[in-house]
Amino acid sequence: MIEISVVIPVYNEQDNVTTLYSLLSETLVKQGVSYEIVFVDDGSNDNTFKQIKSICVVDQKVKVIKLSRNFGQSAALAAGFDNSCGKIVATLDGDLQHHPKDIPCLLEKLKEGYGMVSGWRRKRKDNFLFRRLPSLIANKIIRFMFNVNLHDFGTTLRVCKREVLNDLELFGELHRFIPVLISWQGVKVAEVAIESASRKSGKSSYGISRTLRVILDLVTVKFLCSYITRPLYFFGAVGMMFFSIGFLVAGLVAIGYYFFDLQINENLGNLIFSLMMIMLGFQLIAIGLSMEISARIYHHTGKRKIYRIEKEYS
Repeated sequence: MIEISVVIPVYNEQDNVTTLYSLLSETLVKQGVSYEIVFVDDGSNDNTFKQIKSICVVDQKVKVIKLSRNFGQSAALAAGFDNSCGKIVATLDGDLQHHPKDIPCLLEKLKEGYGMVSGWRRKRKDNFLFRRLPSLIANKIIRFMFNVNLHDFGTTLRVCKREVLNDLELFGELHRFIPVLISWQGVKVAEVAIESASRKSGKSSYGISRTLRVILDLVTVKFLCSYITRPLYFFGAVGMMFFSIGFLVAGLVAIGYYFFDLQINENLGNLIFSLMMIMLGFQLIAIGLSMEISARIYHHTGKRKIYRIEKEYS
């Protein structure tokens, strides 16, 4: 059994993978443990796959998995988890913004009885307005909603015990909520401060446009963590809220009609419009959550993967 598997999802990182491999292998050799490095090429359209394949030729501890197209980071991580065999699994990005030398610190913290240890980019080097500020707001919201005492949910630099990942199912873009999903299982999570460097080459695939996706995923994870086994609590609460609003509006109209000579026919259009908007909003939320649950049941019962491997070399 290999002791440590390092899973690295990469997308168009041809200028970074060789340097990352050198730094990572040097760090792991110093640890004196058996290890493997699993690169997952998430449909790159540059020479990333060729670069990693050339590394595999000279180092049998390196494996590269090439996905047939760009499935996203969640799918790439899932592919890496499924095709690695270490008792401990470490993950990090391929853009050199995480330094491999921080991995030993996370491994030491893991020995204190935690199931997962995540990195904390205390002093980030990214653009404040488009990267750090949205991340700061998102981290505060996630920490408040799920009561998981971490400062940085967006980092990919983490170490986990294998048994923790066995029950983890990733869909959509839920990779950023891995600490929440693991904590929901009753597993203890912790964090360690790490260095954060600015990207030296290549182009980031993240931007302000992902904010909406984060918000939608946040709603999904909250529902899954709090109401997946008792959906009536959620839908019942929302239904009662809308019913109360409708009842209040109807009551005000009735009071106006009986005591203040309010003409219903003059306000009928506004009343119908408001009721239609309320019902439409409720139906859309219910349909969205129902489809999310149906998709998860489909993937789980059918054992269907959220990725497709085109090639694999080791």
